[in-house]
Amino acid sequence: MSLQSMTKRIREHPLVDVLVRNKGNPRTLVLIEPLWGIPYNLIAPFATLYMYTQGITDVQIGLITSIAMVVQVLCSFFGGILTDKMGRKYTTMMGDFFGWAVACLIWAVSQNFWLFLLAAILNSFNQTAWYCLLIEDADKRDLVNLYAWVSIGGLIAVFFAPLSGLFINANSVVPVLRVLYTIFSLTMVAKSLITFR
Repeated sequence: MSLQSMTKRIREHPLVDVLVRNKGNPRTLVLIEPLWGIPYNLIAPFATLYMYTQGITDVQIGLITSIAMVVQVLCSFFGGILTDKMGRKYTTMMGDFFGWAVACLIWAVSQNFWLFLLAAILNSFNQTAWYCLLIEDADKRDLVNLYAWVSIGGLIAVFFAPLSGLFINANSVVPVLRVLYTIFSLTMVAKSLITFR
């Protein structure tokens, strides 16, 4: 098989074709998803340990999680209304900024129950707008492949998760997670700016 025929076959693959044909929001959101996925998967396995290491008790961790879930449910009722009033792009950008960038910055400096709770509440704001922004300009026949790309991005990001374990093994949980949360905050600021552009 020649290089030219192999390139043609790759170009004709439905997942590659959907990125080539779709412009604007769908392609941009799929391509910048690793800015969220990679840092999230570096942190997620150790987030509870990070809180526990700083003196947050099992009961407090459970309370933070429960309150965050209740806020998520409440926000889901108003997410669509807010998206319709403010617009998909602006709501998505604000959700990424306050729900992730600011929340991660708070997690990076958190040392007590109240700061962890505040970050969890900020992080609970609904991202209905992101899904609307992803599909609004896309051709209906491409929706499955766009969601497949989002899933693939998340799965690829999981391969980065062992790196945080190596960093923690070399140092300790708290300083490593503080740095990772700070990096996560910066990547989400970049993602918010790219989404806005």
